[in-house]
Amino acid sequence: MRGRRIATLPEGSGTACSLECLLEHYGSAPDEEFAEIVYSDPNQAHSDFRNGRVDAAFHIIALGDVAKRCVGSSLQAGGRLLAIEQIEALRWEHPFLEPATIPKGFYRSHPPLPETDIPTAAVRAVLLARQGMDADIVYQITQTLYEQRNELITANCLAVHMSRPDKPEEMLFPLHRGARAYYNRDKPHILVTYADPVALGLSFTVLCVSGIWHLRLRLAQNRKDRADTYNLEILNLVDRVRKIKDPAELEEVRQGLFDIFRRVVEDVARERVSTESFQLFAFPWEMAIGAIRHRELTLANQNAGTQNNNPRKGTCKDGSAAHDEKETEP
Repeated sequence: MRGRRIATLPEGSGTACSLECLLEHYGSAPDEEFAEIVYSDPNQAHSDFRNGRVDAAFHIIALGDVAKRCVGSSLQAGGRLLAIEQIEALRWEHPFLEPATIPKGFYRSHPPLPETDIPTAAVRAVLLARQGMDADIVYQITQTLYEQRNELITANCLAVHMSRPDKPEEMLFPLHRGARAYYNRDKPHILVTYADPVALGLSFTVLCVSGIWHLRLRLAQNRKDRADTYNLEILNLVDRVRKIKDPAELEEVRQGLFDIFRRVVEDVARERVSTESFQLFAFPWEMAIGAIRHRELTLANQNAGTQNNNPRKGTCKDGSAAHDEKETEP
């Protein structure tokens, strides 16, 4: 068709744009001239072809009665259909194109016209609505198109080819919220759809939270048990202090008490003992220190009383002073 005159629909129409895309794709070299495009209305384009004013006519039209009247008349006047191949290659730059076939004998059954199946390109016919259009109105229109389909087919057989957009991204247009509401009317709620995963996730979350909670309780109980152990050690030391009679042994108990205090402070720093438990530990520890001090005073008083009951000097019967045989203090 290079260098020929091709009639098509008005400039800027989808048909004219598709023709320009095809000529650009099939152009083999930039220095070769493209075909001359003649823009006109559909009836004029086919009339010019039949009268020989143009060499070809390019028309995007649905396979139906209108196609048989427009294209069929041109074919019966001696025209022939040209196959449009390489559709998959065309789709890389023009994704709105789809492969299609004009069936053998569509325009005439005997002799068949065309004589064989003709590969061609197709585009979807899409009903568009403004984004701001009322969603309820769009819902009702979509409902009518699908639920009154038999009546529509009776009025126009092309209605049989209507299909829901299972892949809206292939239409290059987003679904209107009203149409989406109709298409999704039978779909269960998201909570019902994902009930099992949600239940599994919820159960897992409950188990995790419960496990963490029990772990915290276990750690808290371990801290409390450790603090109780130290308190029991202090009580045992207090019981021992009451029975001590030797000051040296009392000093040994004092050192043991400070050793317990050091271990408790280290455990608090390492979070083995809680701050609350440490505050409770302070009371018995101070009580133990007080018990040691009290025992020290008691032993000191006992030693002083023993010295008073055993004086170093005595008096003889004759009134003369006599020295005690034991010169040194106990």
